[in-house]
Amino acid sequence: MEKNDQIEIKDEDIQEQDFTPEELVDDSIDWKAKAQELKGIAKRRATQLSKAKDKLKSFSEAKIEAPPQPKETQINKPNEPDYARLAETAYLASQGLTHQDDIKIIKDEAERLRLPINEVIGMEHIQSKLEANKTARTAQNGMPKGNKRSGTVTPDEVDYYLQNPDKRPDDFEVAKKVLAAKRKLAQDSNKFSDIMYE
Repeated sequence: MEKNDQIEIKDEDIQEQDFTPEELVDDSIDWKAKAQELKGIAKRRATQLSKAKDKLKSFSEAKIEAPPQPKETQINKPNEPDYARLAETAYLASQGLTHQDDIKIIKDEAERLRLPINEVIGMEHIQSKLEANKTARTAQNGMPKGNKRSGTVTPDEVDYYLQNPDKRPDDFEVAKKVLAAKRKLAQDSNKFSDIMYE
């Protein structure tokens, strides 16, 4: 059985067969053979029509069927490291930016401006912010840690908060020590009565 995508219609299949009155009366025509020929043509047309209907049906069913959904691919699998984040961290480290405050400034600005990190690093206002952060960290690290001789106290000591009662410590342990020291001072200051005895 030969496979043909197009339906073959011959000219003889399309032409109508009209017989003249003389032909109808003529005895030399083999009407039985003529009938068999026309029957074959009709059969061929029926087969072609059936094939055309089948093709049309399969074509319309193929159109109606929903296209296969693409499989969802998970970009970052839980078992694999986030290579984009690791590359970003490595790039920032190569630029000398390892402190979390500096990285946060750069990432926030990149997200705000919708620019790549390498472009944000070169901006003047970012460079000045990074320099200010670095200077502040250097100054904080160079500050003495509560040396009693220097007369200065740092925010991680109880004496600092006793001298500045309007400020609150961020560290929970320091806050507990400050509260205990304030209670002790309050108890010590109430040892003497305000009423004089005679």
